[in-house]
Amino acid sequence: MEEPESDLTTLLWAFERNHASLPEHVGFAQRLIDVLPVPVFFKGRDGNYLGVNKKWEEFFGLSRELILGRNSSYLYAHAPSIGAQHDSMDGMLWTQPGRQSYEIALTMLDGRFFYTLYHQASFADPEGNASGLIGTIIDVTDQRRAEHRQFIEHAVMRFLGEAQSLGDAIRGILQVMCERLGWVCAARWRLDDNDNRLHCVETWSIDEAAIRKFQEEGARNAFLPGRHGLIREVLATGKSWWIPDVSEKRDFLRAPLAAEARLRAAFALPITFDNRVIGALEFFSRETRAEDLWLLQTAMSVGGQLGQLMARREAEATTRESEARFRSLTELSSDWYWEQDEELRFTIMSGGVGNTLKVSAEAFLGKHRWDIEMVGLSSDAIDAHRAVLAAGKPFQDFEYGRVDVNGRLHHLSVSGRPILDEQGRFKGYRGVGKDITQRKAGEEALRLAHSQLERQANFDALTGLPNRHLLNDRLKQTMFVQRERRSVALVFIDLDDFKAINDSFGHDFGDEVLRGIGGRLQSALREADTVARVGGDEFVLLLNDQPYREMIACGIRRIIEKISAPMLVAGRETVVTCSVGISLYPDDGPDLQSLLRNADSAMYRAKSHGRNTFQFFTADTGERR
Repeated sequence: MEEPESDLTTLLWAFERNHASLPEHVGFAQRLIDVLPVPVFFKGRDGNYLGVNKKWEEFFGLSRELILGRNSSYLYAHAPSIGAQHDSMDGMLWTQPGRQSYEIALTMLDGRFFYTLYHQASFADPEGNASGLIGTIIDVTDQRRAEHRQFIEHAVMRFLGEAQSLGDAIRGILQVMCERLGWVCAARWRLDDNDNRLHCVETWSIDEAAIRKFQEEGARNAFLPGRHGLIREVLATGKSWWIPDVSEKRDFLRAPLAAEARLRAAFALPITFDNRVIGALEFFSRETRAEDLWLLQTAMSVGGQLGQLMARREAEATTRESEARFRSLTELSSDWYWEQDEELRFTIMSGGVGNTLKVSAEAFLGKHRWDIEMVGLSSDAIDAHRAVLAAGKPFQDFEYGRVDVNGRLHHLSVSGRPILDEQGRFKGYRGVGKDITQRKAGEEALRLAHSQLERQANFDALTGLPNRHLLNDRLKQTMFVQRERRSVALVFIDLDDFKAINDSFGHDFGDEVLRGIGGRLQSALREADTVARVGGDEFVLLLNDQPYREMIACGIRRIIEKISAPMLVAGRETVVTCSVGISLYPDDGPDLQSLLRNADSAMYRAKSHGRNTFQFFTADTGERR
């Protein structure tokens, strides 16, 4: 910030050297400030603007003719609180002449938003009395946004990691975002899959009755998704939505309440997971504001983290996995800052990378990113990244791995933007990097959870054999690939008098018997065949490519013998027999239900013939007994 201070010093020196009255000061000052490359202004003791330079006109989008002779209240009629802050600072300078610097967030008449740093000083008339002030304006929006984003990301990680509940985490996140970015209230909405309505879940606002009323009334209502309003639009389209002034949006249902609370600008963004909208966040301001892509991107990153968290909690509840396995994902944590020159060699690297990889940040200086081994990237992926850099294009979330000095693999993500000089010439890159190792671990944990759910849906928990659902899928596959019209045999096996085993020796003993029978059946079949458990003591075999009944009968006799062989369970020798019914596809049915029904009838016929035997289904088998 040395240049603005230097400019101000030069201006004051010129004023002091030009011993003139205030009107003469004005003409002299106007000629002087027009050549300066930053916005400059000067005012009279009454607070009215006496002059502004061309850079000031460009910055505010306002010609000097419209502001000369007017004060801050006119300039900020759309945002009176900003004008009041300027007047207060000017008053301090009149009370104690000299210099002052202060930072202030500005909302322009057209809705643009800037973070600025004001340097201003009073000047005196020939008698030595303070007669006006002169100041410069520095746009520090990029610096403050980087600071805000980093602060918000760390706050989000803290809340997601430390909050006792999802609601506490979201309320804390809403508060941080509002206070840091200058919005007065926010809320999270959830789409209820049961009634397809939007419900307000968590809110935060400044301590003001009108805003609390706005949120309380909104929370009492439930809305249907649709192409109207704010939150309904987001839930219907899955895209972020910005309204510069809600008082001008006729389909905003909460407009009367918003007007009472003096709310103007608003934006909302979806909370998504796996391409599915599961909720939305909304924010309101008391000033009109044009669409701010940076703010939307920052908020969207938070929405992504919330989506990951909500999906993780849902997966935990479904799979009954421990909370340690599904920790909050640190997806967008800006851990270090870097810059590269025109030859893409690092010139600046902050210390965060050293903390991650256990190596000095200086070790990267003077090197290309690819000079140090990047794990997990193909040569094609590296070439594609280098092509983006050669074209001077921005890039986002370029992921690769690095091994630290202890041999531990870290997954890293970097994003960068080109550095251009005033003539638009490429001068290098600057960007941020982050360690996404925890996020990768979380994604793997979620994948394993999904895998476990899939296994639970398709396999019997006791024996590990396919269940009825998977048996049906395999029968359909067999029907599709069947060749030469050879039969498929569905074999229904019921253990004889198994209830007596449970009653005599207990269910634990019976479970061991069932596991043993399942193992014997698996060992008796070919790899292409299937054995499934479909009931308490009922098993089904699916035998593919069976050309002759005699061959099927021979195989079933061998299986019955194997099942009835003595079995040692818990130190006790046990003998189990079975009754078997057989139906054939396509002769005895077109699907699993009919084949099972007919095989079950044949099995009861086998029981009626003395058990420990088998029967094929025939049309005259009759009703099951």
